[in-house]
Amino acid sequence: MQLTRAASHLPLAGFCSAGLLGLAAPAAAQVGCPAALASTLASENPVCEFLSQGELHSVLGNSDVAYRLYRWVPTRGDAPSILYDSAPYFNTAVTLTLAGTPGQEPFWSAHYLQGVAWFETPHLAHHRKYGEFLVVPGRYFGTGSLTEDYVFMPNHARSWTQIRSAAFDPDTGRGWLEGLKSYLPPGHGIWKGLGVDYTTLTGTTTVWRDTDANCCPSGGELWFRLQIAGPELGFEIAEARYTPPLN
Repeated sequence: MQLTRAASHLPLAGFCSAGLLGLAAPAAAQVGCPAALASTLASENPVCEFLSQGELHSVLGNSDVAYRLYRWVPTRGDAPSILYDSAPYFNTAVTLTLAGTPGQEPFWSAHYLQGVAWFETPHLAHHRKYGEFLVVPGRYFGTGSLTEDYVFMPNHARSWTQIRSAAFDPDTGRGWLEGLKSYLPPGHGIWKGLGVDYTTLTGTTTVWRDTDANCCPSGGELWFRLQIAGPELGFEIAEARYTPPLN
């Protein structure tokens, strides 16, 4: 994975992709990659296919955000194979810019290697206590069904600041996933991911026994709620409840 900004690595809940495989690719125009992306892409003279754009309008008076989704295409060397060459799997690059500021450089951008992961459409989530979150969902291929959500909060400069949202960051070994382990019985674990509803900062995950196959968790369920703490504005576990299996 390659990113244009330091980004958190957040493994979240599994997803079902079967219903998406038959979707046709949208018409795309090949353009030069935005400078924020081109400067970090591995290939020389990369080509970007512009896919879609939109604006996110704050209902709390925060700055509106314009997003653009691209598919970047390597032009040198062997291009990675694309596992699913259909929507939305080729959303492999994204930029965020303050709306109403034409010509301004994005305040954040990121890209994935083709065939490894993709982005879904950014959105705003309204939380009763914390106000608004700007969320850019990232999705990973593989049996782990992982996601990587990039989360932002409004700042005093009328822009958005990325917060520490990682359940587990392999670069630092830190994350709020560690806080859930104390709620599980011995011999139980969380193998796939933790989906977060950012309007409530809650989620539920199935639990695996050490003897389970990857496909078939049998260890019950775990509900959790996050809160924001610390000067770095990061997520941590506020509470969690483990429910054992019925049999």
